[in-house]
Amino acid sequence: MLSVEELTKEIASHSMKLAKRQGTWFRRDPAIQWFDVETEWSQAVARAGEWLQSGVTLTAERGAAKMRHKE
Repeated sequence: MLSVEELTKEIASHSMKLAKRQGTWFRRDPAIQWFDVETEWSQAVARAGEWLQSGVTLTAERGAAKMRHKE
């Protein structure tokens, strides 16, 4: 049985590994536009607003999110 300290370290380690895998997966998607929020905050907010106004919806299909325009 793990101690609370060991369990905390395990959770932190697994969380960091998951975050790294997610980052790798997202970087491969050419549809994602990245912004440095420290220097491009207003551009990021403007682009997010445009995206929301465009009528795009997200759907889950076979374990992957897909974007499509509302009909």
